[in-house]
Amino acid sequence: AHKVFEVWSMNNIGANGIAIGTHNGMSGEWVGPVNKGLLKATLVEASEPQFQELLRYYTRKSWVKCVQSLITTDGKDITFYEGGSGQTNSLSKDVIKKHMGEDKITETIKSSKSINDLIIESSEYGKVKWIHIDVEGMDGELIYAINDDLLPELLLFESLHMDNEYYNKLCNYLTVIGYSITKSGWNTICRK
Repeated sequence: AHKVFEVWSMNNIGANGIAIGTHNGMSGEWVGPVNKGLLKATLVEASEPQFQELLRYYTRKSWVKCVQSLITTDGKDITFYEGGSGQTNSLSKDVIKKHMGEDKITETIKSSKSINDLIIESSEYGKVKWIHIDVEGMDGELIYAINDDLLPELLLFESLHMDNEYYNKLCNYLTVIGYSITKSGWNTICRK
């Protein structure tokens, strides 16, 4: 997925996009192309400590906007689970419990922004042509929630936490709406 995204980025220099669930901004297929200035990006992280690290690294890059927000399907208040180093912070308590004891998990009710509102707001920098989603088990729900007219040319998501039946249904949906799909380790990359 890193190679596919890098090649796509070189063929789409200046394309505007969004990375949701960036953690501290040091890993993910989007990191190289955004750091090199090949792509414009809105980087979204919900957790305060990781967002502060993200800001430290990306704030001086004029082609990058950092947003601290929890992204959901509908923009309503929701319980967010955090703990440890923040790598598995999630809307799904089951996902984070796989990585740490329940006594180390903090539950907070947070306001959120809908994925469609995020895409519309990010479009002020140009049409959103790529979206990278890494939200620990909720990636599919966000994808299903994207309005057809807001779907990007390239969609990359973490498929690690999806069971086979759910993953296959999501891939079928994406194929029907015109994406070619490539699974790559923990992630799946989809191109129109």
